[in-house]
Amino acid sequence: MNIFFLEFVATYRIGVDPESGSSRDWARLTGIPLSFTFELRDNGTYGFELPQDQIQPTCEEAYSGVKHIVNYVHHKKVSGAGTMATTSLWAVLLASCITTTTITLSRRGGRSAFDNE
Repeated sequence: MNIFFLEFVATYRIGVDPESGSSRDWARLTGIPLSFTFELRDNGTYGFELPQDQIQPTCEEAYSGVKHIVNYVHHKKVSGAGTMATTSLWAVLLASCITTTTITLSRRGGRSAFDNE
């Protein structure tokens, strides 16, 4: 996970905070061996409404984090439930990559690629 911290300026804390009633709790109680929670950028200044210039870097950081987690889970070779979770994570990763690429490529020079010239 150290690679993740070298790629970006933002600092993230790794660990488990007490949290009740989350999907992570539900996953553990149903026997899913691994579950992860992402808390994205902001140190309390903007809350859930990040400035526009922080949205793309936040997406890139989350994407990098998901890639590292998927790689970790894939190489851990957990039970059948883990294999299913890995497959699901790869599907989500692929979908987010396609969505991010589409959003990134759809604007050029402040205009949409679909605007009439």
